[in-house]
Amino acid sequence: MKTRISSSRVRFSRYYLRIRESLISIPSRKNQFRFIRKNRFALQASFRSFTENSLTLSFMLLRRSPMKQSRTFLIF
Repeated sequence: MKTRISSSRVRFSRYYLRIRESLISIPSRKNQFRFIRKNRFALQASFRSFTENSLTLSFMLLRRSPMKQSRTFLIF
């Protein structure tokens, strides 16, 4: 079950991810974001869990070979 988060937390999360991971996020669906890395790789991420100090995303690499991975971001 994917965690729903408020729009303010979404903005904060996008800001944090853009700084820490050098990603540009574009909102697509309610719980999905599309990220474009500096090396032009496109990633689609879905929220898996969200707490006060961590954000877990499920990634899928959209270019070249498909790849899925989960990553937890600590929010300071």
